[in-house]
Amino acid sequence: GLKKNRRNMETYSLTVGDTFIVRTQSPLPDLNIPFADISRISKIRNGNIVITGKHRNDMIIVYRQIESYDALEQRLQQIYPFTAPPAYTVFTYLLFSLVFAAAMICFYAFRNKMVTAICGPALAGVMIWSLIAVQRNKNLDAKTRKMAWLALLPIVSIICTTILMLTDNA
Repeated sequence: GLKKNRRNMETYSLTVGDTFIVRTQSPLPDLNIPFADISRISKIRNGNIVITGKHRNDMIIVYRQIESYDALEQRLQQIYPFTAPPAYTVFTYLLFSLVFAAAMICFYAFRNKMVTAICGPALAGVMIWSLIAVQRNKNLDAKTRKMAWLALLPIVSIICTTILMLTDNA
């Protein structure tokens, strides 16, 4: 874990060209964001800078430990003015996680057709959406993306349980 993270951080490189920003980091694919595609640059509380592109998965994190951080911060300010990071993000993810956990508990704890009809498709949909998001994320390595396919097991379980529960005539 820690050795792998250190090795990954040692391979981190950020290049600011005339019209683009490129992040290279082993084992991740290179991420290139043209200046025209930058939608936001934010400095977060820990001092890291987050560069967000037009697409949700186009996100480069500039770690405050990088060489020449101050000069890079000034250069990024010239490219695109910094904006405050969205404050709702952590709260939204926490609330979403709690609702998802509650739906999962209700789905498996209660043998009620109405609960199954509501929770089953919602859970399967969210899990499929999450699987697609992981596969499209440019900040995840190939091993993580491959392991995410294991999410198909609970997805199939939820779909099968929903079908069986709703077609049961008892």
